Amino acid sequence: HVPPQCVDPKTKNRSRLHYWLADRQTQAVDPAATSLLLDLDGNLTECSGANFVLVADDTIYTPTSRNILEGVSLVTLREMAPELGLGWVEKELQPYDAVNAGEAWLTSTPYCLAPCTRINDTPIGDGRPGPQFGRAMEAWSRRVGMDILAQIENTD
Repeated sequence: HVPPQCVDPKTKNRSRLHYWLADRQTQAVDPAATSLLLDLDGNLTECSGANFVLVADDTIYTPTSRNILEGVSLVTLREMAPELGLGWVEKELQPYDAVNAGEAWLTSTPYCLAPCTRINDTPIGDGRPGPQFGRAMEAWSRRVGMDILAQIENTD
């Protein structure tokens, strides 16, 4: 993660070396994994191609905007939160928060929303996509007028 003291995260700069390096390190351990980056204080920030959120106690928690590039899908999820009956809180998040949350999700334009079921082999919730994820995907599918999960499953 490039600290905000070095480059403003709202700047969509062309250097992605830090993401590439993080992905290589992560995939050396688990080829199917996605890297989740931390800031200098050990707070969760974002993934190489996605924003990261937690769901606990009927609230979506997202890392502070000072530390992430706020993606279009993250903004969409924030707009959908009231419809889902979920609150929205922006705060510093630690790995401890993630492994003790009920659910964790990645938001990104190609797939809208994806479940994150573990961090470093520690399950999040029961280690499977949770009920809020299903509700969110159904709402997102209604919003765009297509079944997103069916489209993903039918991609060759």
